[in-house]
Amino acid sequence: MFAARGPFICQKRNRYVISMLQNASSSVILWGGTGQAKVIRPILEAAGHRVVMVFDNARIVPPFAEVPMGGDWNDFVQWRDKNVDEFSFVVCIGGTRGRDRVNILEGLMSYNLTPITVLHGTAWLADSSYIDQGCQILAMAAVCENARLGVACILILMQQSITIVGLGREFTSCRERQSLERW
Repeated sequence: MFAARGPFICQKRNRYVISMLQNASSSVILWGGTGQAKVIRPILEAAGHRVVMVFDNARIVPPFAEVPMGGDWNDFVQWRDKNVDEFSFVVCIGGTRGRDRVNILEGLMSYNLTPITVLHGTAWLADSSYIDQGCQILAMAAVCENARLGVACILILMQQSITIVGLGREFTSCRERQSLERW
C-alpha cells in the first residue's frame, strides 16, 4: 500500500491504483477523447468511477458509444450550467501539450470540479516521491526516490530494453515487442 503523497490519498483496488483528493466524485468527466481517454477509462472504472461525459476541442468521433460527447470550452460551460452536481475530472491530453493540460485543469477546477490523479497498479512509486494533482502514472512507469512530479504530468513507459531468450535477437523498443507478440 502506498502512503499519502502530495495532495491526495492512494487507494489500491484490483490491479489498479487510483489516487484522488478525498472529496472526489465518482462521476468523472474526461477532457480529451482520443487515445489517452481510452487508456484512462478502464483504470477509473476498476476503481469504481464512472465516466459521464467527454469533452474535446476537436470534432472527433466519440471514443465511447455510451458516453455523451461535448465539444470545446463553450460547450463545457453550457453543460456545467445545467449540471451543477459534483464531478471529478481527468485531463486526457497526451503528448507534449503540457501547457494545454495545465490550462484545462485550472479551468475545470475554477468550475469546482475535482482533479483526479491516476496511478496504474503496475506503476512503482518510491516512498519519498511527491505527485501533484492531475498526474497520470501509467502501466509499469516508475517514480524514483525524491522525484517530484508537478501538476498534470503524465508518465508512460514508452521504451524499454527487452531480451527475449531463444530467438537469438534482442528487442529494444515497445514497437518491436508488440510486433513480436503478434508472431
